[in-house]
Amino acid sequence: AICEGYLAFLSSGNPDDLFRTVWERASLTREDMAKMAGCGFKDHTKSGASGLNVNPVHLPQLYNDMQGYLGLLKHIHGGTDLFDLCEACKGQYPDHGCECMAFEVFHERDSPFVMGKIVELRKRLKSELWKRDVLMLDVALEDQLRMVAERQDLASMGRDDLIGFMGCMLRDLQLSRQDPSLDMGLDLYFRLAEGDRGGLERWSTGWCQLMLS
Repeated sequence: AICEGYLAFLSSGNPDDLFRTVWERASLTREDMAKMAGCGFKDHTKSGASGLNVNPVHLPQLYNDMQGYLGLLKHIHGGTDLFDLCEACKGQYPDHGCECMAFEVFHERDSPFVMGKIVELRKRLKSELWKRDVLMLDVALEDQLRMVAERQDLASMGRDDLIGFMGCMLRDLQLSRQDPSLDMGLDLYFRLAEGDRGGLERWSTGWCQLMLS
């Protein structure tokens, strides 16, 4: 949606066309865009605006390149590749239940509740990652989880929901990295979040300090 908005701006030279198109395509306001790209983004206009809520520089010579980039984005994130990969892995899944879960993930791919299912599926696919199609599916699943996570409104979540959200993201990270030190930190995190809590009361000062560590 943001890419389509930028194309509309490149075509007209009017920044309002960018924000209008983003609203029409994704129902995102300028305030929503202000929350995006908070890190690593510099406002060269010195307007004091935050995130992506800035009037871009008009560079019409980029129109064709951005058209190509939009096509790439649609190809990668449109869901078609995920379905094709689910199909390509038939006969290569560890078991039939894993195959069924893959197609469930595809059909629920935009739901915030699919994140836990993606992590579980990636865990079950781990033994088959030596197969090219399964490895590509695993990469697509990780990308899908990231996109779903980025859409979540963390500010509206309760604190226990945030702990669960973070746990899901950390489990996904653990599947992607073979890091003993990360495993040790996650063992403590999940002991505090889901286990015996180290003998401490949940949300007590001591428990919060351990969670922060």
